[in-house]
Amino acid sequence: MKYLLLTCAILAAGCGKYDVVGTGSKVGGQLSISPLSSLDRTNLAAICSALSQKSLSAGSTLTFSTIERDCTENTITSGDVATSVQSNGGSFVLKRKSDGSNFMFPDVETPTAGLLQDVCTNLAGFENPLNTGSELVTVSTTGSDLAECGSQAENLCVVVQRAKTSDSIVHTKDWMRVKVSDFGNTGKLGYFTLRMKKTRSFCGLNEQLTFRAELK
Repeated sequence: MKYLLLTCAILAAGCGKYDVVGTGSKVGGQLSISPLSSLDRTNLAAICSALSQKSLSAGSTLTFSTIERDCTENTITSGDVATSVQSNGGSFVLKRKSDGSNFMFPDVETPTAGLLQDVCTNLAGFENPLNTGSELVTVSTTGSDLAECGSQAENLCVVVQRAKTSDSIVHTKDWMRVKVSDFGNTGKLGYFTLRMKKTRSFCGLNEQLTFRAELK
């Protein structure tokens, strides 16, 4: 039945209208495009600067509290995951210490690799939406979606939304909370303290997969 619904949604012929989720932090709604405000640009500049200042060392250990939920929001896995920072050519990735496999968010975020690479490398000229040809991408550091990041001192959060250019329906939302100052000398400057992704990939209408990791 799920695959029949997906076929109807894709073809949009002979299946009638269907509703998509457009409230809260769920995906599936029409992409809302807002220009970057001066505060957005200030916040993004601080995030990109922090990403460039992080201290990277292959073999360093980072532990995350994680949760993964299936399309119907049932928990698949949860618990603490220890990761190791590993060199990957000109970038760094996070590998699970238990078996060496990629962490659920493998990129060690930098201005040139990861979620914000298209933003940080062209911050002065970046405008919403970024059209990649197949996708429309928007970023924001303000708005109701930021509630998912929680409030944490010395941190800023950014939300990235992705929609297909063919229908402008949001299929994926990413949240990233970054430590942008470190007066307590925790050594976490420039690291994401929270990453979360909600996506409709492989799910039916009004359903989503959720992946969440919070640095301990």
